[in-house]
Amino acid sequence: MGSKNTRRYSDEYKRDAIEVVRSSDRTVTEVARELGVSPESLRGWVKKSREVRSAEARQGADARDEELRRLRKLAAEQAKTIEILKKSDRLLREGERPVSEVRRFIHAEKANYTVVLLCRVMRTGRSTYYAWAAGREAREAGRRADEALAHVITVIHIASRGNYGVPRATAELRRQGHIVNHC
Repeated sequence: MGSKNTRRYSDEYKRDAIEVVRSSDRTVTEVARELGVSPESLRGWVKKSREVRSAEARQGADARDEELRRLRKLAAEQAKTIEILKKSDRLLREGERPVSEVRRFIHAEKANYTVVLLCRVMRTGRSTYYAWAAGREAREAGRRADEALAHVITVIHIASRGNYGVPRATAELRRQGHIVNHC
C-alpha cells in the first residue's frame, strides 16, 4: 500500500517531465532531482510513454499496411478488369451482344478469373450465369436427342425412297416408339 505522503502529479506535469528527459542530454536521475520527483517515478513515466508511443506507431503501421493491402487488391482487380475488357471487346456493345456468347465467354474465362468479377465486368447477373451453366447439360442432351431423331427420320425417308412426307414419317416414328410432337 502507498503511504499517505504520496504525491499525485497531473498528466500535463508528467508529459512535461517526460519531454524534458527526451529533449535534454541529462540522465533521468538528474532531471528527477531538478524537478523534485523520485527517479523511479520519472523512469516509470518515461517507460510507459515509450510503450504508448511504440503501440501507437505499430497501430499506425498496421493501419498503413492494411490500407496498402486494400489498395494493392484494388489495383490487381482493376488490372484483371482491364484484361477481361480487352478479351471481350466485341461483347461489350450493349445492343449487339448475344446473351449466350456472353455466358460462353464467362464459362471459358472462369478458369482465369472469378465468376463474380467476370459477371460484374460483363454486366451479367451471377444467378443468370449459374442458371445457364446448370441448364447446359440439359441443352446438350436435348441437342443430342434431336440429332438422333434427325438421323432416324433420315433413315425412314430413305427407306420409303423419298415418298414419306411429314404425316407418314411421324406415324412411322410413333410406330417405332419415338415420342414426337407433330401431326
